[in-house]
This record gives sequence, C-alpha cells and structure tokens, in this order.
Amino acid sequence: MAGYYRYSTRVGEFRIAPSAAGWHAWHGDDCFDGPYPTAQALAEDLANGHTAWPSCGDPSRLGIPEDLGSWELIRS
Repeated sequence: MAGYYRYSTRVGEFRIAPSAAGWHAWHGDDCFDGPYPTAQALAEDLANGHTAWPSCGDPSRLGIPEDLGSWELIRS
C-alpha cells in the first residue's frame, strides 16, 4: 500500500511517511525522525514524546494519537 498518514494539530500537520529505509516523522516540511520499522511504532513514540522533537517542541503535548486508526491515511 502506497501512501502516508497525517494528523493535524494546533501547530500544524504531522505526517508519517515511508521511504526505502522505513517510516519517517514529518512536521510541515521538516523530517525530524526515522527511520522506524513500522508506521505504528512511530505513531506510538511520537504520541509519547519518545522521538526527536520537531522545532515546535515536545509532540506529546499536542494530543497526537498513538493509534494509526485515528490518523488520516492519504493514498498516493
């Protein structure tokens, strides 16, 4: 399945997107962490602040859900 996940917060959109190496976390145009072996593992770490932090600060303070089912899947 080609595509990526996105979730909107008060400080902008976060994306979990694939590459050849794995899954990466994005905030706007900034790729700030990855690769992760699965999108779900990255969502959990992002929601709990266990990733590198984007320029907006601690992602765990933004209400980002751990469950990818709460993210919007964008098929490409």
